[in-house]
Amino acid sequence: MAPEIHICRQNPTPYNPLCADIFALGVIIFAVMLGRLPFELAVPENKVFNLLKEGKIAEFWAFHQI
Repeated sequence: MAPEIHICRQNPTPYNPLCADIFALGVIIFAVMLGRLPFELAVPENKVFNLLKEGKIAEFWAFHQI
């Protein structure tokens, strides 16, 4: 589930489905290129997912360094 959907659960404003589709496409490309998903579950308890959700992109990629 895209972070935009989680944010809408906390804030009743509608989300843009195009953003969710772009996020999903990014997850698919990530999986195809690296052979694994970027995170196990898109839940607040997942450290790697939270990095994305909080916009900490550099930390997210640092986690995935080979």
